[in-house]
Amino acid sequence: MYEYVKNLEDNKVKICLYNDNTEKIAEREDKKEYLNPKDVKGLVEFKNVEFTYDGNEHAPSYAVGAVVSGEESLFESSLTVSGAAINAGSHTMTISTSNPNYSIASGSTKTYSIAKRGVTITWNDDTFTYNGTAQMPTYTYSNVVSGEESLFESSLSFSGVGVNAGSHTVVASTSNANYTISTGASKTYVIGQAHISLVWSSETSFEEDGATHNPTVTGVTGDVASGDLSGLIASIQYTGASSEAGSHTVTATLTGDYATNYVIDSGASCAYEITAVEVPTPEPEPAIFFK
Repeated sequence: MYEYVKNLEDNKVKICLYNDNTEKIAEREDKKEYLNPKDVKGLVEFKNVEFTYDGNEHAPSYAVGAVVSGEESLFESSLTVSGAAINAGSHTMTISTSNPNYSIASGSTKTYSIAKRGVTITWNDDTFTYNGTAQMPTYTYSNVVSGEESLFESSLSFSGVGVNAGSHTVVASTSNANYTISTGASKTYVIGQAHISLVWSSETSFEEDGATHNPTVTGVTGDVASGDLSGLIASIQYTGASSEAGSHTVTATLTGDYATNYVIDSGASCAYEITAVEVPTPEPEPAIFFK
């Protein structure tokens, strides 16, 4: 509830009592000299209680009412306002008066909010080939407060960044409490396989000796990532080894992550020969004659 005081003639005032729905519930007239200090109560009405972070200070605007007619400016100049804020979050504004004839009947405090500023991230459609390192699309962003670009950039972190060939989804987030990524927080992209060719050993001819034989890969050319060469060769499995004489073909297959990250463009197989060894025919034993 609050009171409204109106000056009348003959040094009288009318005091009206209102409820919170601004409905008058009582009134009385009295002589002005009998009006005690603080019997007159000022009403403060707050407006504009929702803001979005923009780097500037914000606080709700307000209007005063229920003040003795003609004393509005005097009452307003007696007000002390605190609780203005810059950063996003929930805040409380407080108003008090230094005028001894008034107190704040309603609206001495008001909670208001400053919302986080929404940022849009726009991802580029970059293409990638496996190279053994983490790769993700480049990006730009918009709606950051002018002058805070570096601060916002340093607050970004990314999860889901891919190394191996395949489909990945990178997710951006910010640790800056004044911002939120409202659009474009994630991007799905693909890292393609690296293309290679296999180099086989020069030994492609073997003698049949009962053991299994086949040529092996000794080198790799193409887009081999730094540090991958020895492991790539070691990952190869061979099919087509033989111990029998004749013409054969051996095929190399990559295994593990190397099968995921590389594709063999050429040299996946190699032809080889196993030559039969001629066994000499033994000479016949000399004939033995008996008398």
